[in-house]
Amino acid sequence: MSTLELSNLLVHFNPVKSVAWSPKSPHLAFCTGTAQVFLWSREGASVCTIPIEAKEFAVQRVAWNPNGKSLILVDKLRLTIACPQPEFFAQGISAPEENLAVDNDDIKFE
Repeated sequence: MSTLELSNLLVHFNPVKSVAWSPKSPHLAFCTGTAQVFLWSREGASVCTIPIEAKEFAVQRVAWNPNGKSLILVDKLRLTIACPQPEFFAQGISAPEENLAVDNDDIKFE
């Protein structure tokens, strides 16, 4: 029988709103209702601020594309697409600012 052991512990000031495992790799994305998305792997964790001009963008839900190469980030009225950089998948998580590219042409819900 195998045993489980604690690998990492992440502590947040805000409650976690949404969690999504990548369908293609051992990576986790989650959000806490702020303008940040958190990326985790066994190699480490990173906080990526969403570079959208509208400062009120607060990520409420995250979901991976089925190919595991991009994320959809949703707030109460809009959504945007985020693409972790190839280095994120190849070497684990490094510098937060370099791990996420966001399509700034966000879409508004009507």
